[in-house]
Amino acid sequence: IRPFFIRMSEMLGLIFDFVFVLLVTMVAFLIYNTQSAGIMERLGEIGTLRAMGVPRLGMWRLLMLEGLMLGVIGGTIGVVIALLGDLFLRWVEIVYIPPGVTFYAKMEVLVMRDPIVLIKALLGSLTCSVISSALPARKAARMEIVEALRHS
Repeated sequence: IRPFFIRMSEMLGLIFDFVFVLLVTMVAFLIYNTQSAGIMERLGEIGTLRAMGVPRLGMWRLLMLEGLMLGVIGGTIGVVIALLGDLFLRWVEIVYIPPGVTFYAKMEVLVMRDPIVLIKALLGSLTCSVISSALPARKAARMEIVEALRHS
């Protein structure tokens, strides 16, 4: 392999890593925003549950479980979309000419070749959703009962 292709591959790897970090940051903020908005809309119900005797830790666990379920649903949908996209690209058989050569190559997405990628994506979505849900859940669990009931 020519040194040019090695350097090009390393540069593309850095670009993909940077884009990956940007996407993970955006997803984390979106989950945080979704959880915060959902909690703000249900402050009356949260206050009622706390007034009925649900402890702060129990409320935090309940809201964290909700964040985990969002991660499970979102991650599962993402894995299904990735698999369907892989199947679609295999069915369409898109071909292209790589730079510096004269032959055609078939475009491949290596989702089904390496199922570890799907497992990592699912675990990453779960981790991201749990971490992003922690702060809104903590804020809601620590809110005073009277303050939460005022919003109903």
